[in-house]
Amino acid sequence: MNNNLSVDYAIHSDFLIHWTGKDIETHEWSNDPQSKTDPKTTDKYIERLRGILKHGFWMTEDTEEYPELDAPKVPQTCFTELRLSQARRHAKKFGRLGIGMKRFFVFNRGGRPLIYYGIKKNGNMVKDPLLEACKEQLKDKKLLNFFKQMHETREESGRYILNYDLYSESEWRILYMEQKEAEEPTYEYRNSLKKEENEKLKYLLPLDIHLGMIVYPSVDVKNKAFEDEEIRDTIKKIRTQKSTCEGLNWPIEIDLDACRNF
Repeated sequence: MNNNLSVDYAIHSDFLIHWTGKDIETHEWSNDPQSKTDPKTTDKYIERLRGILKHGFWMTEDTEEYPELDAPKVPQTCFTELRLSQARRHAKKFGRLGIGMKRFFVFNRGGRPLIYYGIKKNGNMVKDPLLEACKEQLKDKKLLNFFKQMHETREESGRYILNYDLYSESEWRILYMEQKEAEEPTYEYRNSLKKEENEKLKYLLPLDIHLGMIVYPSVDVKNKAFEDEEIRDTIKKIRTQKSTCEGLNWPIEIDLDACRNF
């Protein structure tokens, strides 16, 4: 038995999860012991899921500003590597719908985990030799988007408080580097979006057989997705694109509250 392999799988999840839906939320749901969605929110999440399954992940430019990086904006898709028991905290920040892909999906598109750098309590950057070297020597400055600040700071009673919330996201990214897998949105799809959505969307990353998990915002969304023939047919189409060792297994489908048990 390969003990190294068994240890590796105990530490790292085989799934990288893309979270979405923050823009759909209309109230602060995380204060309730159960993750529930009203009918309108449920329908919006079903529409979001249907769009991702049919068209792919959105590649958008990061809205966070890190002046010390001096990196050009580049379309990207982000994922978190985490235990499911931590899902609720991440869902609060990014939205309650999670689409989990096998790690190879990200690797195969030039993606990787981010490199985090630190800052001091006064908000100044800690000198990072690796980051400084990359800023100086990288020919393609877009690759600096694989760096991210480790801390968030806030001031309380005249004191700076550091936390590691950004680092705890364990974020992975796929950057748009003219990958053959990335697609231009069709005219019909763009025409179905709101103006602000059109401005945000740059490229699409279609899902493939490495779709391994769907985390639903609530039991109501999960039940409705199970009854939706278009969603069922699209998942089946994704999972049977070609014959591989992945077989014809259906992805794991779980609601957010059930994630507490993992």
